[in-house]
Amino acid sequence: KRQHRVHCYLNLQRQQRQQQPTSSSPKIATTRTMPVNSLLSDKPTICFHAAMMVVQNFGFFVMYYGLWGDAPTDAVCDSTRNIVGFMALTCFYVAFMCIAMAYGGYTDDSRLFPLYWVAHLAGGLCYCFCTYAIPATVFYTEDGTSCTTVAPIYGGRLKAVYFTHAVLFLFYVYNMLSITYFSWAKATFFTPVTTETVSETTPLSTTC
Repeated sequence: KRQHRVHCYLNLQRQQRQQQPTSSSPKIATTRTMPVNSLLSDKPTICFHAAMMVVQNFGFFVMYYGLWGDAPTDAVCDSTRNIVGFMALTCFYVAFMCIAMAYGGYTDDSRLFPLYWVAHLAGGLCYCFCTYAIPATVFYTEDGTSCTTVAPIYGGRLKAVYFTHAVLFLFYVYNMLSITYFSWAKATFFTPVTTETVSETTPLSTTC
């Protein structure tokens, strides 16, 4: 009996050594090359950030579009009219792209999200440019100040709309970064990745 127990012990040790994974053992990893993988609890957050961006940008489209059409026809107002019109069209484009970007993140689409993100970024860069160019053109050039002098009520409206736009600019950036975080960055940098090792050897035998 004693020899039998020793024999069983040696067999178990041999099987355990065979079960240990080797460098050639296949591995299954849950890593993702482009993890657009929003959590279920974060999907409503993505939608609400997109909704706030759409309301903000479409609202500015309506306001700037009205100012574009109401600009005086005097030659000194040409530069003002052009930059206001460019901002109006930019706001419309960005409002649409906000939904598209959030759509890619909400549906965990690894192709649409980066595509729409870059497309939205193009509009966002134009938005940033207009945030600087409107005051530079309207408030700090001779033609711009002359235009607001010719039409003081128009100039007052334009200043009110622009200052509202400037105050909410960082809120727009915050919403864009939030959609990016919940759709992609959270899964890429802040979610642990597990790795499983699969062995093809037979299970340990409990009997001798």
